[in-house]
Amino acid sequence: MLNVREVLKDHLGSFNAVINMFTSLGYYGEEDEKVLGQLWDLSAPGGVLVIDVANRDWIVRHFIPRDYYEHAGGVVNVVARRLVLENSEIVATYEYYERRGEDLRHRATVRMSLRLYSLHELINLIERTGWRYIRSFGDFDLNPCTIDSNRIILVAKKPDSGGSTIERRMKEAPEGH
Repeated sequence: MLNVREVLKDHLGSFNAVINMFTSLGYYGEEDEKVLGQLWDLSAPGGVLVIDVANRDWIVRHFIPRDYYEHAGGVVNVVARRLVLENSEIVATYEYYERRGEDLRHRATVRMSLRLYSLHELINLIERTGWRYIRSFGDFDLNPCTIDSNRIILVAKKPDSGGSTIERRMKEAPEGH
């Protein structure tokens, strides 16, 4: 996993806002908490976090196991998805083809998994990493987040005196650890 703190080490604590868009949270699975900790470390006291993810509740109700797309330039994409309810994960295989006349020539296969979050799970996740939940929306028009919203736009804030992720965890650790 890319360590954002390493790339931006000279900017720790200097960002007033951190934005995580287009369901980029969820690809790291168990690492999502670490990613949020890295974002915490980059944020200034009082900094704002905005997260945009697919809404698990909507996806469960509108799940599409197979899909087919034709893109410009003759690229054809066939997607096979499996929804794993036990851990709220989508496992997908993307097959990429190049159209040559009536024929399709296979170019690549990409497999991925994505952890989906319901609003309450996302709130718990951000609060475990020190962020304070402020509000959520169901889209970028700022409509309320409901089970009929296909997105969750969550807004959180870093308290004015937060310390680093490591400092917070040391304070929370039992004596002698």
